[in-house]
Amino acid sequence: MTDAHGPREIAMVVAIAAVFAALVIAGCGGASDSSPTSPAQTTPAPVPTPTPTPTPTPTPPAPGSGSYSLVLAFPTGTTAVGSQETVWLIATRTAGSATVGSFSAVIALDTSIVSYGGQINRTTDGLVAMNSGTPLSVQIAGAATSFSNDTLAGLTLTVKKSGGATGATLIVRELTTSKFEDKSPQSSGSPPASNLRPASRPARSRR
Repeated sequence: MTDAHGPREIAMVVAIAAVFAALVIAGCGGASDSSPTSPAQTTPAPVPTPTPTPTPTPTPPAPGSGSYSLVLAFPTGTTAVGSQETVWLIATRTAGSATVGSFSAVIALDTSIVSYGGQINRTTDGLVAMNSGTPLSVQIAGAATSFSNDTLAGLTLTVKKSGGATGATLIVRELTTSKFEDKSPQSSGSPPASNLRPASRPARSRR
């Protein structure tokens, strides 16, 4: 029995050993194949540095070729003593030039001839303010996107004696157009008749 089955048993052991060896080799190969592969290392691209955009230098507005001035327009004729006369502040400018944008002026008063009566609201284009801090002067200032009407403001003066028109003198401090053109201040008194617009005269009082 022992001699008859010896070779068969030996062959079976050898076959089992061969299968076991194959399984071990296959297992080792599978483990080797399943090992993770490290990703390739990449160098990040450099971040570009932004180039600053230069700030443009603003160009000042051109002085403009138009001629500008502010004048006082008085009623024609003689106003009776004790009554009031209406005086308009008017901008004179070259035809086709920009309208007035802002202004500042002072009306100096000879209180022996006239006295300040009050403000007349003339325009709705912007804001016009008038203030008489002392009896000797009236401060006027106005600003708007554009004063469409060259008659900027109005005031009343009480006449104390004959020659009321000579008792008020205009001193212009600042005048700028709606295109931001800065016009040099100029002083003016009663303008020539050609620069005046007719102003309605109040009824004269009987004395």
